[in-house]
Amino acid sequence: MKEFVKNFNWKDWKVHVLCAVIVVLAELIGTFVLVFFACGVAAVTGCVFPEAGYIATALAFGLVIVAMAYSIGNISGCHINPAVSLAVFMNGGMSGKDFVGY
Repeated sequence: MKEFVKNFNWKDWKVHVLCAVIVVLAELIGTFVLVFFACGVAAVTGCVFPEAGYIATALAFGLVIVAMAYSIGNISGCHINPAVSLAVFMNGGMSGKDFVGY
């Protein structure tokens, strides 16, 4: 055990932890934007304009997904919907540790 601790590169360990934090933070921001804007549009237009609410809600969800795919897609893969993360996990595309973070 002492040999493992002696040879362990602590600098690389810190970089891996920092990368994991950045990925989780990007997913947190993406999920927040999706819920805040898309669900906000659904709540506002559904109450005020019931006929136009469907189109506005669909456009809001679509535009938010595209915006997040371009902004955080290269950082974390843009799994801002938990169902997407579950599907990737079940197909073996991510480990259990990564799935908990997503």
